[in-house]
Amino acid sequence: MEVGRWAMVGMGSVVTKTVPDFHLVVGSPARSIGAVCKCGQLFHNFGDSEQKEFECVCVSVAESDKLNSVGRIPTTQSAQTPTLKVSNKTAKCLSLSGTEKLSQSDVEFYPTLYCLSPSATENEFSKDQFDQVILTCPSNVAAKIVPQLTKDEKAKLENIKYQGIVCASVLLKKSLSNFYVTNITDETPFTGIIEMSALVDKTEFGGNALVYLPKYVAPDDELFEKSDALIEEIFITALEKMYPHFRREDVLAFKISRVRQVFPIPTLNYSDNLPQMKTSLENVFTVNSAHIVNGTLNVNETVQLAERFFKEF
Repeated sequence: MEVGRWAMVGMGSVVTKTVPDFHLVVGSPARSIGAVCKCGQLFHNFGDSEQKEFECVCVSVAESDKLNSVGRIPTTQSAQTPTLKVSNKTAKCLSLSGTEKLSQSDVEFYPTLYCLSPSATENEFSKDQFDQVILTCPSNVAAKIVPQLTKDEKAKLENIKYQGIVCASVLLKKSLSNFYVTNITDETPFTGIIEMSALVDKTEFGGNALVYLPKYVAPDDELFEKSDALIEEIFITALEKMYPHFRREDVLAFKISRVRQVFPIPTLNYSDNLPQMKTSLENVFTVNSAHIVNGTLNVNETVQLAERFFKEF
């Protein structure tokens, strides 16, 4: 199972099969509802029209004479394999590491988006103006990419400490148990066992069982450096000890995902030291998991945070 290039998965969706390139999928189980451009814009809802081709012009590069991100995509649902045809100079947004290479004197960080073509040098950037900017990245990343923030704002953003996660997605011939969530208090290589097939019908997984094995760790934990093969061996060995009926031959697929900064760790006086969503810069906001102060990171809390932000601002 793979998520295609430039595809987009809706928050809280349960992906049970391969997502084609440029598709937007939502729901549990996830279904294709439209097509998105490389810029992230939804430019066609499946079923809206009988037109065979649709066009999207990236707002981030539309005015650039170096970049061309106009794409066309067939939307016949039966094919389910659309391909976005673009120029070989398609825009590639700078990563954080790329941004750090540009000096502040050369770059106007707000409210500008910088893009480079694959062949462009660091000084050959284009820029576009935006009325508002909402940063949903980890707080310490926001502090780095917006140097105009006040010293106090930067300090508060940088002081937030995160937990990371290494999570295995395991497709099995048989279920491990009938429980959706199994919290573990004993010493094991994973924090819990999430059996999606206890919640979602197995027909969505081809009659198989889908299990998640998350391990919450510090961002610098050595687990991030271990190979997929080693993590698989460690996790499967633990499953053999926990479930007598489990067999290695039951494993159809084992995939690892790693994210170093997922959820902030609440500390003493956390709420008092939390950065405000509205920054000192006009129309620049930071909204992320750090602003979930009385709950855990889940779909409901995330939706409520987004609703609260848009209601207030």
